[in-house]
Amino acid sequence: QSSPRVIVQIFLSGTRALGRAFYEAGRQATKSASPGLPGVIAGDAAGVGNATSGSFTDKLTREHRMTLDEASLILNVKKDTPLEQILKVRLVVIYHTRFSG
Repeated sequence: QSSPRVIVQIFLSGTRALGRAFYEAGRQATKSASPGLPGVIAGDAAGVGNATSGSFTDKLTREHRMTLDEASLILNVKKDTPLEQILKVRLVVIYHTRFSG
C-alpha cells in the first residue's frame, strides 16, 4: 500500500472514533440534563430553589449552589456539626490545598 493511502486510512479511522466519542458524550450529556428528580428545579442544584427564607444557611445555599447536607458530605463532617465549625473546616481545607505541598 502507498504511504498517502495509509495516512488517509489512519486519519479516517481516528475521525470516526472521535466522532463516535463525541456522539456518545452528547447523548450522555442530554440524558443527564433531562429532569429526572421530582421537585428539583431544572438547571438548579438540589434544594437551592427552596432556599428562600433569607436565613444565613439559605443565603449560603443560594450563593454556593449547594445545600448544607451536600457540603457536609463533601467536607466529611456530621450533619449536626455547627455551621461555624463547617466553615472553619472549609477554611482549613482551602489553606492546605493552596499553601501546602
